[in-house]
Amino acid sequence: MDTLGEIPGLPGLFVAGIFSAALSTVSSGLNSLAAICLEDFVKGIFYDKLSDEKATSISKFLAVGFGVISFLLVFVAEQLGGVLQAALSIFGMIGGPILGVFTLGLFFPWGNSKGAFVGTLTSFVFMFWLGFGTNIEIAKGNLVIPKLPVSVDGCPQANLTIQSFPKQGESGGVLEFYRVSYMWYSMIGCTVTILVGLFVSFLTKFQDPRELDPNLISPPIDRLVRFLFPEFRHKILWDLGRKVCLVYITSQKKENQTRTECIVCFALKFFRCETPKKR
Repeated sequence: MDTLGEIPGLPGLFVAGIFSAALSTVSSGLNSLAAICLEDFVKGIFYDKLSDEKATSISKFLAVGFGVISFLLVFVAEQLGGVLQAALSIFGMIGGPILGVFTLGLFFPWGNSKGAFVGTLTSFVFMFWLGFGTNIEIAKGNLVIPKLPVSVDGCPQANLTIQSFPKQGESGGVLEFYRVSYMWYSMIGCTVTILVGLFVSFLTKFQDPRELDPNLISPPIDRLVRFLFPEFRHKILWDLGRKVCLVYITSQKKENQTRTECIVCFALKFFRCETPKKR
């Protein structure tokens, strides 16, 4: 715009190109949200069988609804400060709990569905409180994030001590939580999900690792635990798929089949259990 802005028609083409690129991304996102909501919630919960005409109408209404919500979020984004801070804050508040629930399922065989649900919900609530609360306090002026001076104008060629510092705002209480950098939001959300998920899982009859398909747990973690804690792993029930393997072995003995022809070979290979010793 600064270089070629004097050419007639070029500024309009430039602005039209920016709006076209933005609208294409927004429209695809709204249509995707409407389609997912239609398939997972409308058809999956409320109406099993929908005609194509009704499904199209509902999808259009959903797209309009998500568009209105996105427009209202503009006023919220206005209070989030810089673009980088807003983007990383939102990614941390949403991505942290999602990363935590996947980590809980991949690395902790004791977690159950109730623990994963409560842990994810608790982490979402906590992170939204932390993220939006921080920006609200900044907008009120109660929380001031000082910026260090970067200008060297008028500075003598010697070391000196600055006697005055920028305003720090209020301190103490809940405001100390709000001073946490938005760069830590992902780690905090992930940690809260894992800790709350495990706590709720142990309170609501945790998943027995011996009844769990070992393919659902990360294989490197399973091998690492077996290598580092060969004796202690039995105390924490880290015998993934042990009961399932014993069921296959028992059925093999009853049917008098050879080991190479029985499905127990599949169990021993993929469930990584130990063959019971003969007495």
